[in-house]
Amino acid sequence: MSKTVKTKVYLVKDAASTVGGAEPKEVLVRAKTKQGAVALVASALFKAELCSQDDLIRLMQAGETVMDAIESDD
Repeated sequence: MSKTVKTKVYLVKDAASTVGGAEPKEVLVRAKTKQGAVALVASALFKAELCSQDDLIRLMQAGETVMDAIESDD
């Protein structure tokens, strides 16, 4: 028996665009989870790849820190 997961329509807002009082960019996305909706929008803007040791050293020397990705059910 196939178990289907219902989809919902999420409103994804560009939090960075609210700086300076500007209206945030808003996108409607049909997805199974909130994380899936955000991932779809982000995939159009960002590319993720495995970080090389050289890039890791360069960015950490420039003051960057590593963010931990923790998934939740909300």
